[in-house]
Amino acid sequence: MPAFLVRLTLFLLLQALLGAAVLHWGRVPTTTNYLAGTREKHARLQRIAPPRVLLVGGSNVPFGFQSARIEDALGLAVVNLGLVGGLGIGFMLDEVRDAVAPGDVVVLSFEYELFNGGSDAAVQRQVVQFRPANLRHLPVARWPGFLDRDALPLIGGAFRAALGLDRGGDASATDGGAHAGFNAWGDYVGHWGRPRPAGDGPRGSRGTAVTLTGRVREQLARFAQYCRERGARCALTFPPHPTAVLEARRDEVTRVVEALRAIPGLAVLDGPFDQAYPEALFYDTGYHLVEAGSAQRTDKLIAALRPLIAGR
Repeated sequence: MPAFLVRLTLFLLLQALLGAAVLHWGRVPTTTNYLAGTREKHARLQRIAPPRVLLVGGSNVPFGFQSARIEDALGLAVVNLGLVGGLGIGFMLDEVRDAVAPGDVVVLSFEYELFNGGSDAAVQRQVVQFRPANLRHLPVARWPGFLDRDALPLIGGAFRAALGLDRGGDASATDGGAHAGFNAWGDYVGHWGRPRPAGDGPRGSRGTAVTLTGRVREQLARFAQYCRERGARCALTFPPHPTAVLEARRDEVTRVVEALRAIPGLAVLDGPFDQAYPEALFYDTGYHLVEAGSAQRTDKLIAALRPLIAGR
């Protein structure tokens, strides 16, 4: 059995190398999938020299900020790395970790459900397919399942995409739209000016307990310490959420705030109710703002970051 596992691992590694070669030297695959935005976001991160404002988090980040206005107000280039909450906090922190440089300001914003440490294996697998370099951010606990179930289908999908045989479909990890909706900074603007989808109003975090686990707290503490060691600042702003939903979870979110504020080196820029908005400013979920809502949230972030940047 051990010999078989060694041969299987070597076979999978060979297929991965071949797939990576096709993706690297072949033409860039065309896709409409929202998650393919990971490619352009990382390309911008590598291209833009520090000091920068790096926006990190789930889909509340691309749907919630107007990066060009932040650049104009603060005089720092902005890279919006936010994509989708299903990646999990650990994955998102690992994505940006190696890029943090002196003078950078890293702004974190995570959906409330993520503070319990959850993530979505299917979402992680897809961002690896669209950008194979993301494989190194996959949590160690996911590797057995990835090798057992996902590696060969992923490699096959990568080959098909690189050869133009698979456009990735119209699937989106959010309800907001597709790949073409990202602008040059990584903000999602594809829904601007569109009518809000029919339904019973934006969904919020009504069904999931809001709690900060010890593991996530430790991840955030290590990352904040790492930023300090690299000469960068680490800050956190709470995600936007409908006022009525937050009121119903006031005790839970208050405990999370207290725990976050106790993390050394993490500058907590605001509180949950500073980021509470009426439902009319949300698009399809309780985390996705429409253009007017993202403008308000951007103004608040600019005001909160000014003293932090002045004190760098």
